[in-house]
Amino acid sequence: MEYKEMTAAEVKKCCRSLSEEILQTGYNPDLVVFIAKGAFQIGKIISENFDCPMVEINCSRKGSKLKNALSPFFKLIPSGLKAMLREKEMNNLSKKADSERTAEYDVVSWSKHDSAKRILLVDDSIDSGYSMRAAYDCVKEYFAGAEVRIAVINEFEGSEKVISSDYCLLQNTLISGPWSADSKEHKRFIARYEEWKKQERKNETADA
Repeated sequence: MEYKEMTAAEVKKCCRSLSEEILQTGYNPDLVVFIAKGAFQIGKIISENFDCPMVEINCSRKGSKLKNALSPFFKLIPSGLKAMLREKEMNNLSKKADSERTAEYDVVSWSKHDSAKRILLVDDSIDSGYSMRAAYDCVKEYFAGAEVRIAVINEFEGSEKVISSDYCLLQNTLISGPWSADSKEHKRFIARYEEWKKQERKNETADA
């Protein structure tokens, strides 16, 4: 299993490639939904490429709070060991007992885009497939009748038993990027995400 650490610039290149792949199929989304927080940069770049709005969806599982609390310590761990730990996590995620996910979204934010007919759901990677499945089902239920497609940078073999992507660049690659707590660009990533969230709240207040 390959392990790849990506910079913000490399993520941007991947998003450009994904956008080109999407365009080649004739699909032109009128709304991008990203899985928060990790896919924020991916969602932002792709939504800009297609000149369409973007909203977020949150997916969580049991044990994610502990993982988030420990994630800053990953900065102190050598790359080889990080790859081994993430591979072990991947093996655990593939277990049926860990399939439960909760998907949540901001009703006010989503309601502005009720007329969306072509929705692109994006994330950095489909690992077990359970988070994407929960997000996809939630989007399909809310935007009834819309054509929903999935675009990711990476997809792991076996996840297709749960859900498959429509657009994907890599296979079976453990990737980390600015969204990862051990990335040197993580603080900037979080700052930009929080800035976007703040602007979204301002827009909601202005429209109220």
